[in-house]
Amino acid sequence: MNPEWLQQLIDASFIAATTQVIEPLASVTNQCWRVSTTLSDKEQALSRQNEPDYAPSSNGQFECVVKIFSRDEVAVKFSQLIRKTQQVAQLELTPPLLRVDEQQRAVLMPFRRSPTYFTANLPTEQKIEHLAMHLATLHRQPLNFPEFSVADDIQHYCSALAQSSPLLAQFQQLPTLTGDQSLVPCHMDPSLNNLLANGEWLDLEFARLAPPLFDLAAAVTINEFSTAEAKQLFSAYESATFMRHNAADFERFCAWSQWLNDAWYALKGGSEPSC
Repeated sequence: MNPEWLQQLIDASFIAATTQVIEPLASVTNQCWRVSTTLSDKEQALSRQNEPDYAPSSNGQFECVVKIFSRDEVAVKFSQLIRKTQQVAQLELTPPLLRVDEQQRAVLMPFRRSPTYFTANLPTEQKIEHLAMHLATLHRQPLNFPEFSVADDIQHYCSALAQSSPLLAQFQQLPTLTGDQSLVPCHMDPSLNNLLANGEWLDLEFARLAPPLFDLAAAVTINEFSTAEAKQLFSAYESATFMRHNAADFERFCAWSQWLNDAWYALKGGSEPSC
């Protein structure tokens, strides 16, 4: 008997009745499964982008990922995240979306055997170098994302947090953001788990136009980099962009990124991190 979510997608003609669930995939925000299913010739060709050896398994079906996006308070607009992902897929910087179901908030994409940089057997120093290089590449792309507004995010989180939240007191102590506020296409969730060794980015739903140093700061927060690792990322990014950047601005963005991350988890999980 099929699980309820799969039967709903079969009934909606989103996926074949022969689809088999291989395993659930870890996700903080959404629901994801690795499945075996049928693909059209066009979908097979798209799936070979960046992975030319993509082929059917012994049962003649193809391994894919079904992702159903959250509908909770901190979820993003489905139509917006689809537009962002499709743009990046055209540049071959993310796995292609093979199918989209707006009503179910579901997408189908090819499963990648390429490891993430989190699981790759590399020293941390090399992982940071690769992260900086791929962030620099993303930041150079001509992508049309919504603009990131610190003020809008802060207003949303502060209004949603309990009045007794220690995060509200922390907010009053955050440094003033100054300096260059030029905007580039940023991932905004640049976890090493979201970057494949083949160069593709995963989970672009929070991607926005933002100051590039904010993406670096988000990387420090999400990957829990030490002070030394944060400095290495900053230095590697300067090398990758052939530009000098303001280290003081980077430190200020790190403080803001940590606060926004704590607030997001407080709202998402119903409990707040220790402050």
